[in-house]
Amino acid sequence: MHTTSRRIANFTVAVALCLATTVTAHAQAPLTLQEAIQIALDHNISLKLAQGEQKVAYKNYHLGNAGFLPTVDAYLRGEATHPTQPCADATAQVIPGIELKWTVFNGLAGFYTYQQLGQRHRTAQLQTQQALQTQVAAVIKAYYALVLAQQKQRVLEGALAVAQQVRDMAQQQYQLG
Repeated sequence: MHTTSRRIANFTVAVALCLATTVTAHAQAPLTLQEAIQIALDHNISLKLAQGEQKVAYKNYHLGNAGFLPTVDAYLRGEATHPTQPCADATAQVIPGIELKWTVFNGLAGFYTYQQLGQRHRTAQLQTQQALQTQVAAVIKAYYALVLAQQKQRVLEGALAVAQQVRDMAQQQYQLG
């Protein structure tokens, strides 16, 4: 994945987690890992682009694009007659037509093209899978970093509470003599 794509993916993860923590702060419901992953996947542009490329590659992977099937073209051809006498009317004809083209043999180009289309389809599938896995891994990493930070905050708050109790007890002992 390119550096720009990684930056976009990391930015997407950060925005998704910020939105999720904002939502949880108001709703007081903890954000689960599955929800965080779903939010990040729903808002990831690079993943949507990869999925779009995969759909295009899937639709292009057929025998017609490889040159095995005939092509049909329709056309309209117009002809106009110009009168030689000044009083005569000009006439125009529109001639419709259909043209069928079928290459019977072009060497092995059709097989090669079909094989290339198949490779593009498989490559697009792998790129989509890679984008998905990269995004999920980034979300999991960011999620557990956030959980770790919250745990550290709880530990520090607990240590502060214990330190305040020790200070209060020391102050009481000092006052009692």
